[in-house]
Amino acid sequence: MPSPRVHSNDDATTWKVKLSASEIEWALRLAHQWMSTEMVNQCKTHLADRLDVSNCVDVMLLADTLSMEELCAEAVVFASRAFARIPQQDVEHLASTKPMLLVEMLRALSE
Repeated sequence: MPSPRVHSNDDATTWKVKLSASEIEWALRLAHQWMSTEMVNQCKTHLADRLDVSNCVDVMLLADTLSMEELCAEAVVFASRAFARIPQQDVEHLASTKPMLLVEMLRALSE
C-alpha cells in the first residue's frame, strides 16, 4: 500500500497530501470503489492537470476502466494533440488492449 506524504499549513486547518502517480492511481481506484465523489473528483483533477506524453495512455486506460468518461475524453484529446510524441510502445499497448480508444484518439486527431 502506498504511503503518502501529508503536509499541513501553519495553523493546521488545511491539509495537503502529496502523492506519486502510482499513489494517485491507487487512491482513485479506492475512491471509485468506495464511491467517494469528492476524492474521485480530486484525483481526476490531479490527473487531468498533469497529462503529458508519458502518461496520457495510462490515464486514458485507467479512466476507461473506471468508466470516467470526462477524464477519458480529456486524455483522448490530449493524446490526439500530442500523438507524434507519444512513445510507440504506449500506442501499441493501447492498440492491443483497447483498440476503440485508439480509434477515438485518431478520430480526434483528424478533427
